[in-house]
Amino acid sequence: MVPNFPSDIFEHLSKRLGIRHLKTVVYKPQASRTERVNRDLVPMIANYVNDQRDTWDQFLSEFAYAIRTAVKETTGKNPAELFLGRK
Repeated sequence: MVPNFPSDIFEHLSKRLGIRHLKTVVYKPQASRTERVNRDLVPMIANYVNDQRDTWDQFLSEFAYAIRTAVKETTGKNPAELFLGRK
């Protein structure tokens, strides 16, 4: 039995690729970046649902684009620039 096998592979690949794995506090959703994105996404969907109750899910890619291209106040860059390292 090798319970840590997938974790060991993940850690090895992360190290080789220069990826820093950030861990968050258990049972504290505010610590997760996903929760921050959801805080932006939920109102976007809610506003759109008022007009398009049956088709809002067809526009998830547009919502994602809006989030990925919005410039963040703290960095002065959008997530795509931070991820790719260029505009």
